[in-house]
Amino acid sequence: MAVPIKRCITAALVFILILCAGLAAAGEDGGKVPAISVSGEATLQFKPDQVELGIAVVTRAPTAQEAAAENATAMNQVSEALKKTLGGKGELRTVGYRVRAVYEYDRQSKRNRFVAFEATNRLSVRSPDVKGVGLLLDAAIKAGANNIDGPNWSLAQPDQAESQAQVAAYKNAKARAEALAQAAGLKLGKVLSIKVGQGYQPRKATMAFKAAPAPESTPVEAGKITISATVKCKFALEPAKP
Repeated sequence: MAVPIKRCITAALVFILILCAGLAAAGEDGGKVPAISVSGEATLQFKPDQVELGIAVVTRAPTAQEAAAENATAMNQVSEALKKTLGGKGELRTVGYRVRAVYEYDRQSKRNRFVAFEATNRLSVRSPDVKGVGLLLDAAIKAGANNIDGPNWSLAQPDQAESQAQVAAYKNAKARAEALAQAAGLKLGKVLSIKVGQGYQPRKATMAFKAAPAPESTPVEAGKITISATVKCKFALEPAKP
């Protein structure tokens, strides 16, 4: 029985369309689309908007009870002075308390000799007033604090700063890709993939003491926080228009 010619032609056209679609999909899945992969970097600097101090009172006495009592009295004065200086804008919390016996080595007797009991109470002070660090230091020392760490400068919203650095890194990668594509007589197409580099680590701002005659408060200046980001991008390449 003979098959109609029109039916054969229709079947052939359908087969060709299916084959072409399959080849196109295979080309895309097989990564045969002309593309270029580049890396981009960016380093941005931000002014810190919060500061943290470690403030402690260390006392010594012949007995543990006396050392603890003297420490409590001094720390209450320090806490009240800091709260007054913060004015409700910051955060004050206890991060450590310790009472221990202190010994020192006696070379003559070749033995450890008891010196005293030592009590340590440590506070963490966080403030959004980065310009008022000197006032906090002065208030703490005047009230009886005798052990201070910091200042440590930071950002209240580091994720936003990181995103800005990543966007800048992407722009850097795209500019590199465009330059290379143009040199090859092509133009940049759509973005095929973006990978953000791992190991993001902001570099904290360093502290600087500024000398000044008879200052009203201890002069302290914050530096800037440096945030770096890297991205790897893959762009499609297209023929340049004549």
